[in-house]
Amino acid sequence: MGPGNLFSLLLLTLFGLVLLCVKPLGTYMAKVMEGQPNFALRAGGRFEALIYRSCGIKSDQSMGWAQYAIVLLVFNLLGGAIVYGL
Repeated sequence: MGPGNLFSLLLLTLFGLVLLCVKPLGTYMAKVMEGQPNFALRAGGRFEALIYRSCGIKSDQSMGWAQYAIVLLVFNLLGGAIVYGL
């Protein structure tokens, strides 16, 4: 089997996997956009609430643009410092 045939097989396999994922992911995305309950919310809801509680995040409050901009800058500065340290 030559490199061209192997590439074709890999490409067909990838295309087949993408086609298999279309229906379940499309259904999930439609439920999320419509605000309907789904498996991910039921499975991860308690874990998310635990993380919010431990970080002091109030999920019923929205973040203003200024607070969001500050958090974004701090997050990027810390991420850049960590990458630079590596």
